[in-house]
This record gives sequence, C-alpha cells and structure tokens, in this order.
Amino acid sequence: IGSSNVLCMLHLSRARAAERAHGFAADFCQRLGLDGRAMDALEELAPPGQAYVLRTFCAPGRDASGALRRQVRHLKALAPEKLPWAGCLE
Repeated sequence: IGSSNVLCMLHLSRARAAERAHGFAADFCQRLGLDGRAMDALEELAPPGQAYVLRTFCAPGRDASGALRRQVRHLKALAPEKLPWAGCLE
C-alpha cells in the first residue's frame, strides 16, 4: 500500500468518525432539550472530546444548555496534555 493510499484511508476514517460524532451529539442534544448554541459548542470539540462530554455531562434542572456550553469552554481552556481524553486516538 502506498503512502497516499494510507493517508486517503486515514482521511476517510476521520471523516466518518466526525459524521458519527455529529449524529451522536445531535441525538444527545435533542434528548436533553439543549439548544443550537449548546450543539454548536459541543461540535467545537474533537470526536474524543464530544464522546467524553456525552459520557460525563449531567444536565442540571435549569439552564442545561448553558451548563453544557460552560463545560465545553472549560475543557477547551485546558492544556492539550490535561484533556481527559488526551491519550485517546481519534
């Protein structure tokens, strides 16, 4: 297999992972009644970050959309090596 074929397969794999992450994020936001701004914030994270938020987010009784945006903002402010999913492959 040539290097260009490997890179092409890697690109396709990442594109499919991003599509799956979008679907999971959309379903998650719909189930919790989160607004479009929360969805946009969630999609600012790479797929491993989105998966982390989907596993760990506990929606409060009030302003769940705001709480998710704050969690994403907090995660984005961390140094790359401090991210909870730092050791995960994309």
